[in-house]
Amino acid sequence: MNWLDYFKQNKADRHPVPWRRKLKVEPKLRRPLIRSLKRFQVGESRDGKHLKACARQTGDKEYMAAIDLFVAEEQEHAHDGADSEADGGQGLRMSDPEQ
Repeated sequence: MNWLDYFKQNKADRHPVPWRRKLKVEPKLRRPLIRSLKRFQVGESRDGKHLKACARQTGDKEYMAAIDLFVAEEQEHAHDGADSEADGGQGLRMSDPEQ
């Protein structure tokens, strides 16, 4: 299987994740978890402009399409992670203070 087929199949086979399910996070782990999620979300939510430009330079249309799907998948991960909840419904979002 090539990368383009892999990302197409990955998108087609994606199962919904129960992000609204409440998670129990110990108070001492909440701050490091929020900090880690923020870093993850920032990296995953970017537009992939540099990576896409590098892919375009190859002139390989299949590779460029695979990179587009890869970036879209990573952005979806960031969005899904932002929808997760913890500690009685307090969402772990990038806007949360690091208390």
